[in-house]
Amino acid sequence: MGMALSMVTSPRRKAVKKGKWIALLVLGLLPALVSAAGTQPYSLSIEIYAGLTSGDQSMRRPFLQELMAFKEGTGPAPAELGRILHLEHPAAPEFDLVGEGKADGQSRSVRVHITQKPDGRLFLQFSDLGGPSQSFFSHNQLLIGPGQREFLRFQDTPGSGGKVLTSVVLVTTPKQ
Repeated sequence: MGMALSMVTSPRRKAVKKGKWIALLVLGLLPALVSAAGTQPYSLSIEIYAGLTSGDQSMRRPFLQELMAFKEGTGPAPAELGRILHLEHPAAPEFDLVGEGKADGQSRSVRVHITQKPDGRLFLQFSDLGGPSQSFFSHNQLLIGPGQREFLRFQDTPGSGGKVLTSVVLVTTPKQ
């Protein structure tokens, strides 16, 4: 009877041994799988939104709350601000983005050199962000990782009809 019992449990023992080897193999590969998952492809998106607002409207609480919701990704851009520029590029070791949009006859521009850090984050070096009237943004730098959002607001500039041109930049890195 001892022999029969041994024969019955033998396939089970083999299965357990095989299971241990599979578990060891998976555990050995787990760090590589996790690091590969952390480097999912993503892209860089830079958008400029601009529009005319009354001087006091651009600083009032309701408008600022709309901007905050847009900044946090919980709401759309305020209705007064239309998208005037959209640039997008897959994350890569090194690339440049250049573009310009106009609102109310005023130019808003982006010129940026991007390098990817060893940890996967993108380092943006702006040589132009906003245009001539926004020169205080020149040579600005930004470090952004996958799935992050950054929001910048330009200084309002005089617009037509006694209004001001309000402009914002949204930098995102959506995962693909």
